Amino acid sequence: INVANNNLKNINLTKQRKLTYLYCENNKLKKLNLSKNKKLKIINVTNNKLKKIKVNNLKKLQELRYKKIRCNKS
Repeated sequence: INVANNNLKNINLTKQRKLTYLYCENNKLKKLNLSKNKKLKIINVTNNKLKKIKVNNLKKLQELRYKKIRCNKS
């Protein structure tokens, strides 16, 4: 799924259990729950308002892009 560049403040992906790619860069996300998305292989959360992202349960994850995760602009 590609939801990049949409000024999103939140997104609920808990029912998207077959999701394998997530591109949500350049939004205003503060939280992102990926605990139910165990099939994710690629995640791009660059340039959001996230302070952290938990991915230790994502065993299939191959690529995580998170540039500026702690110093995002307000």
